[in-house]
Amino acid sequence: MPAPHGGAAADAVVASAVLIALVLCFSFLYLLRTLLRMKSVEAMRRDFTHNITHELKTPIAAIGATNEALADFAVADDPARRKKYLDIQRHYLQTLSAMVERILSLSVQEREDFRLHPEPCSLREMIDEAARTLPLRYKKPLHIHTDLPVGDCLVRVDRFHFGNVLLNILDNAVKYGSAEPRIRIRAGRTADGGHTFVSVSDDGPGIPTAQRKRIFEKYYRIPTGDVHNVRGYGIGLYYCRLVVEKLGGRIRVDDNPGGGSVFTVIWSNKNSL
Repeated sequence: MPAPHGGAAADAVVASAVLIALVLCFSFLYLLRTLLRMKSVEAMRRDFTHNITHELKTPIAAIGATNEALADFAVADDPARRKKYLDIQRHYLQTLSAMVERILSLSVQEREDFRLHPEPCSLREMIDEAARTLPLRYKKPLHIHTDLPVGDCLVRVDRFHFGNVLLNILDNAVKYGSAEPRIRIRAGRTADGGHTFVSVSDDGPGIPTAQRKRIFEKYYRIPTGDVHNVRGYGIGLYYCRLVVEKLGGRIRVDDNPGGGSVFTVIWSNKNSL
């Protein structure tokens, strides 16, 4: 009669051993996954540090060179040359200021108490304003086509932050576009009337499918080796996602049928008027 009891005890020992083995395997896999994610985040941080260091070198070098030039000749004898050098310094000081503001702004936005302040805004007016600024910032021909609602489309958004979202997306369309970028901006209500959308299409090289979700991660940039044809810090699209999600919406990127990419921001009409 003791045999069955012994068999049950053996089964319990085996079951316990299997359970412990499963727990250990799960713990090992979870630890491995955590380490890989930490390694990925650390790599992105290194890339961010490399990118911003690279970006800082140019304005600092330009300001230093023009400052030395100003010190090496008689300023009063050549006012035109002096004005040229001072304009260069002013431009690069504004660039440095913009870098600092963007990084500080991002640190504020990640705080738990960061809140948007929605107010009634004209979507057409915000898009027109963002599109008007592009030719002022880029010294190359731009072809911008807008397809906006006939009537004024009022939405409840944070004017400042949503305006920055539009500017970030349009900046990318110019920077990653062709030599003479062709940009199309569409906006309006979805077919079911339940959502409002803004889409920006460009004529750039497009974004690989595997990278489309990752480009919205903090510090992430599509790997290009040591080639940096387009400057950036990997925080612009992360900022866009942060703001859009706080508005209760989402942002995505798709292929442009004519070549390039289409960035679409869409949110519920609960935030619209």
